[in-house]
Amino acid sequence: LAAGILSGSSTAWLGVLHDVLPPGYADDFIGSLGFAYSLACNVGAVAAGVAAGAAEGVRLRLKAGILSGLTLLLAAGTAWSAICTNGNNHALLLALMSFMGLGTGLTNPLFFELGAEITYPAPEGTSAGILVLIWNLIALVLIFLPASLGRIMNYVFLGLVFCCVLLVLGVREDRRRPVDGGTMSGNGECPASPAMAAPVTT
Repeated sequence: LAAGILSGSSTAWLGVLHDVLPPGYADDFIGSLGFAYSLACNVGAVAAGVAAGAAEGVRLRLKAGILSGLTLLLAAGTAWSAICTNGNNHALLLALMSFMGLGTGLTNPLFFELGAEITYPAPEGTSAGILVLIWNLIALVLIFLPASLGRIMNYVFLGLVFCCVLLVLGVREDRRRPVDGGTMSGNGECPASPAMAAPVTT
């Protein structure tokens, strides 16, 4: 649920960025803000995906990784909302937007991984499908909000991100999927097989 809310709200928020910013910003600059967010989001997603695939410690701490990304997004988003009324801080706005994108990107692969873990033995496509469904529904609702809301959309977006933090905090991270064909134990470790437990004698 948190993954779908985050993806849907960020997609909708970027789509109304022109209405969110006060008058005085050039269209080219607004476009560069969206580009910076998307680029940083992709970088963060690749980095988190590689780390989750290569480091066992990351796979065992998916919840902590997600909360770190959400905290970065929330902090940068709050600062961005506070200074966007000043049309002279273009470089700072670009930097903060990049940090927002990075925070969002860091959570994306970890959300999919955690969703697959806590919904096992359901197919991984099930959790991914539910995530995308919520994503589209949230984006659809937010896009149809009146453009006259203006800067209020910033606070709607940040409020939804804060809700995502609360939802993730309430998740019990449980390692359910088997590792290399084994059966996962309750503490997240794959128990040793009989062949591994005792030496083979001839």
